[in-house]
Formats: sequence, structure tokens, C-alpha cells
Amino acid sequence: MCGARFQNQITLSDLSGQDARAHGDDPQSAVEAVRASLSAKNVGTRTRGPAAIWSRYDRFGTQLPRFAEKLELEPGEIRGFDFLRAYLQIVAEWIKADATRDRRR
Repeated sequence: MCGARFQNQITLSDLSGQDARAHGDDPQSAVEAVRASLSAKNVGTRTRGPAAIWSRYDRFGTQLPRFAEKLELEPGEIRGFDFLRAYLQIVAEWIKADATRDRRR
């Protein structure tokens, strides 16, 4: 995946036969590209559609401040690499909470 078409040809000569999909620096297009790549690799595995993935990501972003507050962090603070562990902890906790939400439906 790359921000502009053919950008990968400048720095990479071979991606093991996989062509990078340009996403135009659009996050939703990036989600679609990653989803397409993963679903192509995992034939026979159920993969949510890009709209469902984006909806879940959007839900995470909305709830991120509440989870960050538990760690006494501001949402903007955990976006950098200095707080990667805290961010991953929040993601793991959110996934558990969201899975519980999905089971209650």
C-alpha cells in the first residue's frame, strides 16, 4: 500500500508478486486496501467488509478518550510511538469490551 501510484517502484523492486494499492492518503481507502489484501491471502476465512471495519474503527475512535482517561492519558498523547504500549493496552481492552457488546446483541 502506498500514498501515490507507483511510489513503491522508487524504493522497492519486489513485493513478492504483490502490487501495492494506492490509497491517496485517504484512511477509508487504506482500510479498503488492507482488507482486500488480507482477504485475498486468507481464502476461506470470513472477512468483514470495509464499511463494517471502518464503522468499528470509528466506534473505537469515539470511545478512545474514555479508555485513555483510565490510564490518565490524553487521547492526543497516545498517538505517538512514546505511548505505543499504552495504546496497544487500550486497543486490547477495547476489543474485549466491544466483543462483549457484540455478544449482547
